[in-house]
Amino acid sequence: MSGGGLVWGAISLGFGLVGPSAVPLGYVVLTAANFTRLHVSKNFARARTVQVLLSLLLPFLFQWTLGGLVNSGGVMLWSMIALVGSLTFSSAKNSLRWLAVYCGLTLLSGVFDAAAVAQAPFIASPAVSRGFFVLNVSVISLIVFGLAILLNQRQTEAISKLVEGQRMNRQLTAQLQASAASLEAQVRVRTTELESALVRAEAGTRTKGEFLAVMSHEIRTPLNGILGTTELLELSRLDAEQQDRVHLIRRSGELLLNIINDVLDFSKIEAGKLELTSVSFDLVGELDAIIQLHRAEAAPGVQIETEVESNVPKRVTADPTRLAQIVGNLLSNAVKFTHHGRIVLKVAAAPSAAGIRLEFSLSDTGIGIAPEAQVRLFQPFTQADSSTTRRYGGTGLGLAICARLVERMAGAIFVESTLGQGTTFRFHIMCQSAADEPTRTQHGPRYVRSPIPIRVLLAEDNPVNCAIACKLLEAIGCEVVIAGDGQRAVELVTQSNFELVLMDVQMPVLDGLQATRAIRALTTRQPRIVALTANAFESDRQACLAAGMDDFVSKPIRLEQLKRQVQAARSGAAQAA
Repeated sequence: MSGGGLVWGAISLGFGLVGPSAVPLGYVVLTAANFTRLHVSKNFARARTVQVLLSLLLPFLFQWTLGGLVNSGGVMLWSMIALVGSLTFSSAKNSLRWLAVYCGLTLLSGVFDAAAVAQAPFIASPAVSRGFFVLNVSVISLIVFGLAILLNQRQTEAISKLVEGQRMNRQLTAQLQASAASLEAQVRVRTTELESALVRAEAGTRTKGEFLAVMSHEIRTPLNGILGTTELLELSRLDAEQQDRVHLIRRSGELLLNIINDVLDFSKIEAGKLELTSVSFDLVGELDAIIQLHRAEAAPGVQIETEVESNVPKRVTADPTRLAQIVGNLLSNAVKFTHHGRIVLKVAAAPSAAGIRLEFSLSDTGIGIAPEAQVRLFQPFTQADSSTTRRYGGTGLGLAICARLVERMAGAIFVESTLGQGTTFRFHIMCQSAADEPTRTQHGPRYVRSPIPIRVLLAEDNPVNCAIACKLLEAIGCEVVIAGDGQRAVELVTQSNFELVLMDVQMPVLDGLQATRAIRALTTRQPRIVALTANAFESDRQACLAAGMDDFVSKPIRLEQLKRQVQAARSGAAQAA
């Protein structure tokens, strides 16, 4: 900026010194340069632009007013000084001060020039005129040199600020790049940590699942011996006291089995591996069966009633096992905590865009639940009374499982209770209506003992399980052959005809799945193959069915389960014949 001002000043001075004829040309050059400068740089404020224009117009105004008496060279020099000054000072106040000084000097110069022309007496001598001229040029020169120094200083400061800005920009850029690199490194490290944590979590989940599967198998195996022996004892001739003791053993074993099932179900729910089925079933018949099962466990005098509204469909499509588990858990709690009065199960239905909304309400006149206990009622391993003096047992998983099952079935569960007066549980689930089917008994075709025994191959490597299963099968009129491993089972099927094969899964040589595939590959008459295993997970069931088995029965073995499988095998053999 300062260099351009000095150049224009030199040009103006040169034109002014040449003579009056060059003054118009000097104005043209100066004005063009000024407008070019304004066009190139668009950072001038409006006030400064006005000052620049005034610095160009005032010399013309003075020269025209004084009738051309003002010295042209002096006017051009003052014009240059005004222009440089107006472009130099950054603040509006300083620019206006400079403009005022400029106007005063120009008027003073014009007065001196006019007096010289008019041959004023006090400056009429040539010496005085030359003195004024020298003084005029000297003042102008000092001002020009002062402005040049000021402009050079400002240019130096501007260059220093520019260099410092560039340095800071480079430094900031380097810091940003270092921060970006550090952030990327942190992201990579964190991603690696998260991936490692995910791998560990998945490994932990697999280990947990494998541990639960092993524990389930190992607990169900001896429990099968306990409950199986209990059923055999109940079939024998016992007096009343012995019957009571055997019943106590069976009830304790069933309670232990329920605890195991609760733990496994909760683990599967927490792991997100619980799968719901969707089948058509008799809703009212299912509820009646649950009521009958718990009616015998109620305290003397406690009535269990069912109220089903007329709009509830007889058959629905949902998961009957999980619905029975929910209602059974709630009803079991009601029976446990109700010592007098009654228990009422109400069922209603309401249409919905997603199907049918089944609404259940189970009320009792039991001991009730305290308000502070209701808050944590559906949390796992939580009981209303967790003190060492509590009267009622349980793992505290039943209601937690109910809440999660209801949620999986697109519903919700709530509790209302008054301590000492009773409790009401309400829940709803979503289902679909189903077409009515011919009425059948809850447990399938009725078992009828045939005079012709059915041949059963029992593939089992555990001696206790073999003994229990053989006795139960013989009690219902079956001829039993035992195979100690999967390979032996395949050999026996190739050598003889069997209507039913009860296949354990975990066996030496060939496991149950491998043995089943080998039997299904034979061209001989195919028997009905049923998995008889302590593995109780849904994945185990699916694996057995995929291998070619017809059904799946988890241990402990019940006599009624064996009766149904024998009856199904007998019906299949009759149809094949």
